[in-house]
Amino acid sequence: MNYTILALVAVSITLTAWGAPTANDVQAAKIESTRDRASQERDIAEQRAKAKNEVQAAKLESTRDKASYQVDTAEQRAKAKNDVQAAKIESVRDRASQELDIAQQRAKAKVEAADEVSKAKVEAAEERARAKEETTEERVKAKLESAELRAKATVESAQEKVKAQEDGSKVRIEAANVRGEAQRDKRDSGKGGTPGGSARTYDRLGFYLSAWGEPQPTTVGVNVAYNIEDFLRVNVGVGSDTANTNYKIDTIGIGLKAFVPGWSLSPTVGVNVANTTSSSGPREIGGFSPSGVQAHALFGMDWQSSIGLNLAVGYANTFRFDQPGTVYANAGFFL
Repeated sequence: MNYTILALVAVSITLTAWGAPTANDVQAAKIESTRDRASQERDIAEQRAKAKNEVQAAKLESTRDKASYQVDTAEQRAKAKNDVQAAKIESVRDRASQELDIAQQRAKAKVEAADEVSKAKVEAAEERARAKEETTEERVKAKLESAELRAKATVESAQEKVKAQEDGSKVRIEAANVRGEAQRDKRDSGKGGTPGGSARTYDRLGFYLSAWGEPQPTTVGVNVAYNIEDFLRVNVGVGSDTANTNYKIDTIGIGLKAFVPGWSLSPTVGVNVANTTSSSGPREIGGFSPSGVQAHALFGMDWQSSIGLNLAVGYANTFRFDQPGTVYANAGFFL
């Protein structure tokens, strides 16, 4: 027993002498390991933050590239629009330049013709003067006749030249007009219009509101219309009239209007036939029963623009002209 204890003490002393780890050494090792782990975690966090910043930078760069592309596209569209506008302006300038050149050529031709006529007259006068100096009467007469013939030929040549230039100018102007009309007809043919016709031949179907007009009698009417021909339009409409609180009149009617062909702004004359229904009220309106069929004549002005806008104003009256009529106004759009 004692020998065992002594042996253990000896082994402990020997291990201590040989450098066996103590409790402090183990603690220090744990602290060092913790520091290494914290350093690694910090490095990993820094790498993650760096990667996140790079992703954000890539997204920002992509957004900038997209915005730059949109700006470039908008600039290209604006440039194309400016180029088209410049081409139109250049076309107008070329046409004006051509007309100016034609006018200058005419003026130049007239001046040249006047100069040649003056020159011929001077030459004729000189020939006459030289002929007078001749002693022989026949020679004088021959020279005068020759001078007159030359002067006449020069004048005729100048007149023919001026006429030819004027004819050429007229032909060029007519050709330009024909080309312009052909281009307009080509443009309008896509809408099914009639070349030389008014806007009514291009936009045929439409609708419009009518105040005190169509169908009669109404305070406000809604109408659907169709341009059958350049000179003829048919419409169907509904409306109501509440002149006072004592009665109400409901109206449905059909109308026909005539125009001057080729005139977008045209005088118009028409007729409107309507059936009215009255809940209660006066015995007569405009000489007709408030419930029944009524007929009205329309006179006025009607305008339909190239984009389909339609405006009209006129006067409506029953065919009993002893009764008072009404002034009406229409506004609508045709397609």
